[in-house]
Formats: sequence, C-alpha cells, structure tokens
Amino acid sequence: METPHPVRPSLVTDTFELNEESASGPEPSLTSLGFQFALCRVARASGPDVRHVPLPGDAPALALQFPALLENTDLTRVTAVTRTIWSTSRGRVRTSSLVLSVRPEAVARFQAAVQPVLDHGDRVALVLHGEVIGVLTLSAPVTGDEVSVDSAALLSPGEEAEPVAQTRNLARQINATLS
Repeated sequence: METPHPVRPSLVTDTFELNEESASGPEPSLTSLGFQFALCRVARASGPDVRHVPLPGDAPALALQFPALLENTDLTRVTAVTRTIWSTSRGRVRTSSLVLSVRPEAVARFQAAVQPVLDHGDRVALVLHGEVIGVLTLSAPVTGDEVSVDSAALLSPGEEAEPVAQTRNLARQINATLS
C-alpha cells in the first residue's frame, strides 16, 4: 500500500514578527498546561487565545495561537525518515525528515485547522517540552494522515553534520510525549 505524499514544510528564514509579552506578567508555561509537543500557528496579534513561548537564547518570546493545530495526543507515532539524493554539485546527500502520523479521529480537524494557515501564509511553530524548536511555512494542504517536516529546519547550528542521528533523537523525544 502506497502512503500519501506528505507536506514538506520549509524553514522560514525571515525575521520573527514578535509580539510584546503580556502586560499581566509571565504566562504559564506550555508544559504546565499539558503541552509536551504541539504544532501552533504563529499569531499575528495578541488576544485571549495567544500564549507567548520563549525562543532559544536572548530572543523575545514568540506569540502562538491556541488551540494548537496538532498536539501530542493527536499523534500515533513520529518516524525519522532518511533519503539519499544525488546532486551534480555536491554528490550524494542525505536528507532527513520527521513524519508525524496523525490519529484517524484527529485528521479532519487537523486538515481544517491548517487551511486558514495556508490561506494567510502564516507560519507554524513546533513546540517540544515548552520550547519552540522550529518555525516553518507550510506550502500545500495536508492530505492523508501524515505530515513531513524537513529536519534541517529543526537542527541547532552545528548539528547539520549529523542530521540522521539528530532526527532520530528528535523522533524519540517526541514519541516519548505521545499518550
């Protein structure tokens, strides 16, 4: 049986459009709210459904819209997939992706939630253990029950040399959050 072709998001390379932190003080962390893993729409403006999530380093928090597009409870498993491609300029190149398998009962909701993100060209943040690990742009509607994320968008500087091992490690970390 052939699996459907998953969406292949690409890393957003522009600067973050950051919203100011809530005037009412620090917000509860996403992990304290029960979020171990989530795909969230990056908010364009503050509002009651927006939470500010810290970014690595000294960068200000990123505003994310809730409910999340997809949570750890919506997934059955996460798989690291590695492909070898040939390039005339670089020779053999290995690329890795995370394939998120969505529970059957969450597929329609996820597909419907992603459509407005695509219509407006919004970005999507991947959150793991309360921290943003990547910000992506989805380029096509989600069809089927899987979505693929290019791991190059999620690796820290210096990790690019070992994308296969890093992607497998990230898949294990996300799988550990699944209920």
